[in-house]
Order: sequence, then structure tokens, then C-alpha cells
Amino acid sequence: MVLPFIDDMERHVAEADLVLARSGATTCAELCAAGKPALLLPFAAAADDHQRRNARAMEAEGAAVVLEEPEATGERLGSLLRGLVADVERLVTMGRAARRLGRPDAAARVADLLSGERPRHLAIHAGHDPIQDLHDAHLGAQAPPHRAHLEPDGARADHEE
Repeated sequence: MVLPFIDDMERHVAEADLVLARSGATTCAELCAAGKPALLLPFAAAADDHQRRNARAMEAEGAAVVLEEPEATGERLGSLLRGLVADVERLVTMGRAARRLGRPDAAARVADLLSGERPRHLAIHAGHDPIQDLHDAHLGAQAPPHRAHLEPDGARADHEE
């Protein structure tokens, strides 16, 4: 279904089998949190080419197909849409990839980081700490690395390196 304007985006995205959208940061984050496969059309004039980079990052993880503006003819768009909609298995795989990228608890993680409280939604995968990644991305070399981990009793242990 193609609509000119959507008042209740959350419902329509939840019902969609495939989302055709631009690829700003919020759009990509919402698609991933919802686990939705996407055909992304990055806005070519976006600052620092961020929409293309966002779209390509999702594509690299299997969550999206990217159609850049210079190639975005009606014929090409229609062909991509028909091919994707006809391949239900691919849409399911793309949706799963999007869900793996999603961080639906991002607001809670940021609040925990800023408040200094023990993370409520800590997810550490084989040495990968997303809270540390957020810290590094925003503070980088401005502050000494800070590590936090959970002790077996659930207590938070912090130390400076």
C-alpha cells in the first residue's frame, strides 16, 4: 500500500512487510528496532553523506537494499520492489538482520550512562560492551577509558584504565 501521508506511522510500520524510506539515523534506528526489512533511498544532499552511509551499513548487515538517487528510476524502483515482495524468505532474513541491529532499549542505556547508575539493560556479547562503545563514541580521547562489568552477584564493578 502506498500512502501520501501517514498519521500513525508506528501502526503502519508494524503492519508492513517491507518499508521504502529515506535513511536518516532515526528512520534506520526505528526500522531496526521494529525488525523491518527495508528498501532505502538515501537523500543524496544529506549532510556529510550520512544517509548513504547509514543505508550501506544496514545493507552490509543484510537488513536493507539500497537504491541511490542517480539509479532511482521508476522502472528500477518497481523492479526492486516487485522482486523483494515476491521473495518472502529474503524479507524474513532481512527482518531478522534488522532486529539484530536494533537497540530498542537505547534510551534506557543512555539514561543509565548519563546517570552513572548500573545499566538496566546491559548486553555484553563476547567482550563487546555497547555501553563502553557509547562512551567511547562520545568521549573518545577526551577522557580515560572507563570499564564497567557485572560481578557474579549482579553488582557493578568500575575501574579506570
